Amino acid sequence: MPTQLPKRRLTLIDQIIKAAKGHAERMPLDLLRRYFSGVGEEDLAAREAAYLAGIAGLHFGMAEKRRTDQTLLKIVHVSDSSSLVLIATDDRPFLVESLGIAFAETGVAVRMLVHPVLHVRRDGRGRLLSTHDDAHERARTESWQLYEIDRLWDAESTERLEARLHVALEHVQLAVTDWMTMRAKVRRAIEQLAKAPLRGERAQQRDEAIALLDWMEGAHFVFLGYRYQRLTRGAHRDRLQADQRSGLGILRAGSLEKSGTENLQGELRDAMRSTDPLIITKSALRSTVHRSGHLDHLTIKDFDKQGRVQGEHRFLGLWTATAYFASPNDIPVVRRKVSEVITRFGLDPRSHDGKAVLAVLETWPRDELFQSTPTELVDFVRGVVNLYDRPTTRVMLRHDPLGRFWSCMAFVPRDRYTTEVRHRIEALLTRHCGGSDLESQVQIALSNHARLHVMIRGGVEKLSGIQVAALEREVADAVATWTDHLRATLQGALAPAAAARLGAHGPRFLCNPP
Repeated sequence: MPTQLPKRRLTLIDQIIKAAKGHAERMPLDLLRRYFSGVGEEDLAAREAAYLAGIAGLHFGMAEKRRTDQTLLKIVHVSDSSSLVLIATDDRPFLVESLGIAFAETGVAVRMLVHPVLHVRRDGRGRLLSTHDDAHERARTESWQLYEIDRLWDAESTERLEARLHVALEHVQLAVTDWMTMRAKVRRAIEQLAKAPLRGERAQQRDEAIALLDWMEGAHFVFLGYRYQRLTRGAHRDRLQADQRSGLGILRAGSLEKSGTENLQGELRDAMRSTDPLIITKSALRSTVHRSGHLDHLTIKDFDKQGRVQGEHRFLGLWTATAYFASPNDIPVVRRKVSEVITRFGLDPRSHDGKAVLAVLETWPRDELFQSTPTELVDFVRGVVNLYDRPTTRVMLRHDPLGRFWSCMAFVPRDRYTTEVRHRIEALLTRHCGGSDLESQVQIALSNHARLHVMIRGGVEKLSGIQVAALEREVADAVATWTDHLRATLQGALAPAAAARLGAHGPRFLCNPP
């Protein structure tokens, strides 16, 4: 409520209301107060009251008449330094975050955002009758958003931004509209999976997969798209044929991912035919809703009466923050992998070494825990545990079995890690692995190392052990300091004792040679 706002903000809004009296087209005063109630004092104080009253009037003029379910979007150039993006649409989850992705992807910086959520009553023609602070029996909830941005000087930039914003708004509408239907599709896929004629180890995998789907459907996955795809087997390659009528959310026909036929060969064909009920990976498609980055891709296999895969339920979405921060021991499927890793090491989880292994798994990126095999996790954990307290550099690589990306882990001594070092490592990984569309995250909370996780799309299919070793040497060289290079030179030129003695003094011996 306005009376609960800071006094300074209320004073600034009163100044805007006074300035609005001079505008021919202006908001009703009660709406004007609601309009600016969520804007910080620093933004209001940095702009003339008359300017703020004027842009609010522009927004009101656009949104005064709006049909049910209609989305209004307009870009206005208001000065030599500023353009405005005006939006009026039904209030939905993810709107602000999704539009933020669109601005970022088009390289447009937002200087101020005004985004009141209004309870609005309109007549049969869509004309605004009244607004309310709280939900009203006959009112609809609308999101009005005004973005102040740097001036767009050419028509091409304006059209590109407008098109990208329309995509974000459309995808949010599709995802939110089909949200419950997609959750129902998960429940249906669980029912089908429970009836699959799998026995022994396969049945245990199936039960764990069902537990994961229950966990996801509850509150750990943002479902953005769904489509069913039928598998047709061939002598040399298989095909996945999309059922275009089944598409939901961003996978509705023509919305984001092209629906058609996918040819499956090699590892991709083997992965689809296997009795493992789930495939969890990253999509080649980037998210346009909620959070930037590549979408998470989940395949739930559909088995026939003989236990053979006959199709897939494909879901696209994003793991929630709660999924990323959950303990591996609390996540179905992942907990099974963790248990297998501990078993392969032959360790008591309560022992020192067992706890060390568990500590690595607890801090391992959740995407990697979902997507890696137990064998890959064993190799990764062994490599990390063997670092101990040594200031060494290590590189670990995983190639997606579907051939879509490289997942690269680079460990460097914490005191050597800088943004410049990160850029060097990213360049080396990209050059060796090939591909493009790089994403990276760093964790510097490890004991003596910073861990850089780099995802690279596409690239070469395989790297030999010799190539990986060469890459690791180049990464070590990229993070080495001048003193490191000096010690290496001394070790190559002098006897070990002399090299160690001079190296211990570092660069000081250059000024005071022995």
